Amino acid sequence: MAKEPQKGWAAVGKATKALSQQDQTVRAEADRDREQTQRGFVPLADVRPRPHGDSRQVDAHHVLDLAESVAALGLLEPLVVDRRLHLLAGAHRWAAVRLLAIQDPGDRAIAWGSLAGIADLKELQDKTLSEMIDRVRTLAPIAEPALVPVRIVEFDADADADRALSIEVAENEKRRDYTKQEVTALAERLKKAGFRFARGKPKAGERALGPALAVIIGKSERTVRRLIDGEPHIRTDDLISDTAPLEGILKRLKAILTSLQAAAHKPAKRQLKDVLAHAAKLETSIQALEDQPQPKPKRKAR
Repeated sequence: MAKEPQKGWAAVGKATKALSQQDQTVRAEADRDREQTQRGFVPLADVRPRPHGDSRQVDAHHVLDLAESVAALGLLEPLVVDRRLHLLAGAHRWAAVRLLAIQDPGDRAIAWGSLAGIADLKELQDKTLSEMIDRVRTLAPIAEPALVPVRIVEFDADADADRALSIEVAENEKRRDYTKQEVTALAERLKKAGFRFARGKPKAGERALGPALAVIIGKSERTVRRLIDGEPHIRTDDLISDTAPLEGILKRLKAILTSLQAAAHKPAKRQLKDVLAHAAKLETSIQALEDQPQPKPKRKAR
């Protein structure tokens, strides 16, 4: 009788191993498809929806963030399509480019509102959504005729739905890794387009640079700041708020304190190394602030 549970666990183990092997096979096929793709440009109007529908719902807010970055930098990551130009990966990028292809600001606002589930823009009461509609209206449209970069996988998604899905999953998992130099260069280009690193709500005519970079490279804002921190041509006052630099320093101090507390409870050299790294960056930030010329006090009017 004691052997029965063992047989049951053996069956579970075999099933798990079979699923793992199947997963590895799917990933290997997706990697092969990725390597065998052709790159080029096609008219935006020629790109077609997925033949079996989207596997996830498109987020209108994310589309707007992407549209702002595409308007400033162009479409950096190509759409992935099959030989008949059915979309395989990049639904949000495709939606963002289509939004920018609408030349009339009013029509563009209606299109984004429909994507966000807004029935009537005139009756919109939500302040946040109203601000987003204003952002949609001020987007700089792309030139016509619109051409988009693509990677073409030589198969028919309509005839092979499983392969299409595996490519989509693989593309979502394998986002391109940007180097510090590339992220820094993107940051500089976004700054020239009116984006700024700042805490709180951006000023009129400005866009938040941190979220824009995070959307582009597919990482968190914290990772974005860590990637560009320490670059010689990125000033410390670009990384922390110009209006409240001490707030940024205090947050870093808090991070160091948290690391110290974690290291005190369990012996881990890695935590201590992280603390030292934080301390070195903090010292650099403080030194940079001390080196900045102090503003001259304003004379009182007599």
